[in-house]
Amino acid sequence: MLKRQIGILIVEDSKYEVQAIKDFAKNKENYKIVGVADNVNDGIKLVMDTHPDIIILDFALKASVGSVLIEKVRATKLDMQPFIIVISNAIDEATKQGLMEIGANICLIKGDLSENPSQIFHCIEGFFGHYLKRTGQEAQLELEVVSETEKQSRLENRLNKDFEKMGYTLGKRTYKYIRDIILKCVSDKNDNPVMVDLYAEIGRKYGCEANVMDQAINRSIIKAFSENYYDETVKLYTPECGKNRGKPSVREFICHFIKIYIDESY
Repeated sequence: MLKRQIGILIVEDSKYEVQAIKDFAKNKENYKIVGVADNVNDGIKLVMDTHPDIIILDFALKASVGSVLIEKVRATKLDMQPFIIVISNAIDEATKQGLMEIGANICLIKGDLSENPSQIFHCIEGFFGHYLKRTGQEAQLELEVVSETEKQSRLENRLNKDFEKMGYTLGKRTYKYIRDIILKCVSDKNDNPVMVDLYAEIGRKYGCEANVMDQAINRSIIKAFSENYYDETVKLYTPECGKNRGKPSVREFICHFIKIYIDESY
């Protein structure tokens, strides 16, 4: 495990996007939000007060732009220079290059972060460790090294918790079909699988025909969206189910969770 949690400072003037990032971080035990600012001056003060490991920085802030904060942070002597992620609704290549030259590490197009903050943490988990090593700062924060076996175990535990909330019985075959499909696809980083191939592969393991498997999973989804489990299910399955349709298709349902777990770097 880490010696300590990784501190994140958010400098963003949209309260909705700030809340989305904070909510997402709650499920990431290695991270904590150390401060929030909606302008450059307060952001700089919080950098000095909290010494964040990572700064999530909106490019277009009230009365200023994020580049001002980047320049001030990089010109300041700190025990550890933070990893800076710039987020923007629109940014051209010249501006992006300029931000990287003055000290930004990654520039992301926001899209709608209130719906999808996972892209930020995907970048953190993909590049933060390399940044520490490249800058000679890795001794300041011992990053956890997770084996593929441990990742698989953690993902299975996460699956068990998520699907139990939706009314699934973990020992039943129907849940095992779903579990094994998701585990395989996340391991392969494949969020657009061919379901027929998956049914054939998983079906061989359990001696089950594809149509029987599909029908069983479909019935389980109907149960998950029934009155008894609906509230918990829609917390986990966030897309709209579609007009005049009380539930997603088997493919939509399974691929939704595959994408979530891939985005969370399992």
